[in-house]
Amino acid sequence: MASTSCIANRAPKAVPGLAVYLVQSSLVFFNIDYVRDRIRWIVDRLPQSTRWFIIDAEAVTTIDSTAAAVLDEIREELLRRNLRLGVANLHAQPRELLSRSGFLASIGREMSFTRLEDAALAFRKASADVSPDAV
Repeated sequence: MASTSCIANRAPKAVPGLAVYLVQSSLVFFNIDYVRDRIRWIVDRLPQSTRWFIIDAEAVTTIDSTAAAVLDEIREELLRRNLRLGVANLHAQPRELLSRSGFLASIGREMSFTRLEDAALAFRKASADVSPDAV
């Protein structure tokens, strides 16, 4: 249904401080609770230094309104943990629904990426802007 993915599977090397979760199905009312619980499980095990959590939505062809609402709840939970939520590889239908629901506006344009590699590059740039010694 869904699994985790390390940025190292998609890019030349891992990016410390950046976590990626590969969702391998559409996000709809009957599986979004599983995805939310899986994200919580993963986040509980991340290093304290992790700052961004990216959902790789390459396999997500459909998102319904229930899933959009839960994604916003996840965003709020992660924010309380000092983690920014982002999405990469969104197809047209999921992007449209997440835009209409306000989710994309809530994460900010800068956290919606065309490709996973773009997320890694943006994270490296943001980390370098914060600290010259960062990643």
